[in-house]
Amino acid sequence: EHAIKNTTKKYELLNSKILEDECGNFYFAPMESPLTPQIIIENAFQTTEEFTQTYEKQFFDLDRGDLIKFIIQRKPHSLLLSICLHHLAGDGKSALYLLEDILLNLEMQIESNVLSNSSINSIPIHVFSKKYLHTLCAQSNIPLPFAKNINKRWEKENFVPNLADKNKLFYEYWKNAQTFSISKIIPAQETKYFCYLCKKNKVTVNSTLITMIVKKLRVLKNFLVAMDFRNEEYSGYGNYSVASRISLYYQQDQSFWENAIRIHKLLKKSYLDKKTLSQQLLFNTYFESSLLNSAFLQKENLIDNEVVKDYINSTGSLKEHIPLVISNIGINPIKEKYSTFEIQELSFVSPIFMQLDCNIGIITSNGKMAINMLYRKNEINYSELLSNVVEQIHHLSTSEMA
Repeated sequence: EHAIKNTTKKYELLNSKILEDECGNFYFAPMESPLTPQIIIENAFQTTEEFTQTYEKQFFDLDRGDLIKFIIQRKPHSLLLSICLHHLAGDGKSALYLLEDILLNLEMQIESNVLSNSSINSIPIHVFSKKYLHTLCAQSNIPLPFAKNINKRWEKENFVPNLADKNKLFYEYWKNAQTFSISKIIPAQETKYFCYLCKKNKVTVNSTLITMIVKKLRVLKNFLVAMDFRNEEYSGYGNYSVASRISLYYQQDQSFWENAIRIHKLLKKSYLDKKTLSQQLLFNTYFESSLLNSAFLQKENLIDNEVVKDYINSTGSLKEHIPLVISNIGINPIKEKYSTFEIQELSFVSPIFMQLDCNIGIITSNGKMAINMLYRKNEINYSELLSNVVEQIHHLSTSEMA
């Protein structure tokens, strides 16, 4: 607990609260005193699925700086540390960097037998600037006069629900939304041969997993692939993930690996298209931030407003439902062994949001691939889909082993 408290106080982002101005725009504001993180101690051990069901709908009180929670579950010879992080406070990789920082702090305490209160090397807030995004693309594909007109109408409408009202609407929505969680661990031997086959065929693990999903569904439209947008200027702890929207089909007259290579090339092209990816980020800076939140509420019929309808119809924002998001961190980027302890297993769960039915979070650590799916029911049988992907991994890897 001391290592958690000592580490979190040096992150400016975690020591901030989210405030809202009278126009409905949000901004980070420093807290009056260092963060005292919420640490929950539980003696009963929960599986990843049980834990996800317990905490995935937990409320974050943003205007009080409630951006992160730690849950510690004790076992006789180990403990399970879970970090519940609001996306405003960092992306998936950031949670791992924070975890490593906590474990290094703990290692230092164990080796020196001293509870240090030092907080050196403060980590400042560093976010994508509008100026930086403009260097990647000349302009957004949304005409500026249109954006100004929508913003002006929105301001005159005087409809902007405040943060408390929006929180109430979101809370009521998610309280009644039924969600499900599934966790799968691919054994080390299977993971090893599966990764070998991907490398042999010159495709990424992520491209291969997506090919397996598309093979099962035949066609997958309008889904998202989360991508890491870090570079030399923007690296380390922060919020640097973007999502590329894409539609794919499985070509029946081609082999699995021919499909995988074709899909890999499409995904690579999408990833390298920094102009389009930055346009998506720049797009949101043209409009009042409260419009996007209100668009979610409008699509779920929780509010009814003509300006929001025009915003959705004219920009295409949230116009189409998203069936699935793939969030693959890849190989664990932090060290796994410390002086007197080591990470035995890592799991990564990414949340769903309004207009999204399924999010698959993937990470590989200690040679084992952990796949976690959070979903709600629609015409796709997500449980069967994940089981099928696991079966395909097993079939490919065991065939190679043989």
